[in-house]
Amino acid sequence: MKNLIKLEHLDISRTHILQMPPRYGNLKRLQLLTYFVVGNDGVSGISEVKDLSLLRGTFSILRLQHVSLIVHAEMANLKDKKYLRELVLEWDAPCNGNTQSAGNSPPNGNMQTVNDLLNRNAENPAVVFSTARPHNGNTHIAEKAMDNPQNWNGKSAEDDLQNLCATHASNVLDKIQPGENLENLEIKNLLGMSLPNWLGNASFSKMERQTLENLQSCNSLPPLGQLPSLKELAILKLTEVKIIGPRILWQWCSGLYVP
Repeated sequence: MKNLIKLEHLDISRTHILQMPPRYGNLKRLQLLTYFVVGNDGVSGISEVKDLSLLRGTFSILRLQHVSLIVHAEMANLKDKKYLRELVLEWDAPCNGNTQSAGNSPPNGNMQTVNDLLNRNAENPAVVFSTARPHNGNTHIAEKAMDNPQNWNGKSAEDDLQNLCATHASNVLDKIQPGENLENLEIKNLLGMSLPNWLGNASFSKMERQTLENLQSCNSLPPLGQLPSLKELAILKLTEVKIIGPRILWQWCSGLYVP
């Protein structure tokens, strides 16, 4: 696949691949790529899409729980994808079928090889060894760094691990900011407790639709009412959000769906 350097259209929508072949970034002429599956092997990482600047139309990035380093999310350089109109950012849903908020025990079938948890801002940084079961699909993380030691405040080791993973997921989303020509954005199954402010940045002047789905740990929303062209906002399974006020939804948002 890496040698098809003149390839412009690749529709894999009817496939069920678990991760992309290596060196997808060589396909720099791609204009249509239906989705990219982030691998957990350190080879087919999200940074592979950094040079795919000609992508247009609809694009999905799946299995974002495999982004082990925040810098890799930034390296994806989605801001440069100025021809994209629709973007889906999706993490795997928990394997046991129940999305749990941060602070609960991790679901079965997730985080297995986290060896070192590094608290960078602690006075004496410590290494924590975890025997927790795999959490949210992160099966290939060698080291996790916590930027804020206040997040290390769970009632148990599993609570602390889940808080750390939630913070990491939010940071990944923050760094994966797309280009400003986007018209439709969907975010699904994010473990994080907060959403980045760029979601409501008025520079997204063409944004007409947003879907926030199954973000059951998220407890606040950015000021989405600042999006000048927003027409439809779907909020699905955000059970921790208590208040939606005028700062979030302004008068020009004509369609709101909250089941």
